[in-house]
Amino acid sequence: MRLLFALLLVLATTAIAVAERRVALVMADDDYRLVRPLANPIHDGEAMEAALKKLGFDVVLETNRDLRRMRRALDDFRQDAKGADVALVYFSGHGVEISGDNRLLPV
Repeated sequence: MRLLFALLLVLATTAIAVAERRVALVMADDDYRLVRPLANPIHDGEAMEAALKKLGFDVVLETNRDLRRMRRALDDFRQDAKGADVALVYFSGHGVEISGDNRLLPV
């Protein structure tokens, strides 16, 4: 988390000659039924949303999405990110590694 905020600080303080279009998708899941629920993802997602907005990002916050709605959010973001100068996806929730592939877990 500290590394991400350091990166955001660098983005905020870098002089940019032209206006950039910055978009972000923030996903936060804590209402898990089949694995241990988490205490802070929604708070973390809201904090990230606020920080990114201060940096000039257009932010979409998605919380507690099932697989279908998570995929839809990612598909919508993919379209929104076309032509953007900076596109960022942030996820707070459970994840797993399966055969070397990292996966985000929807609720």
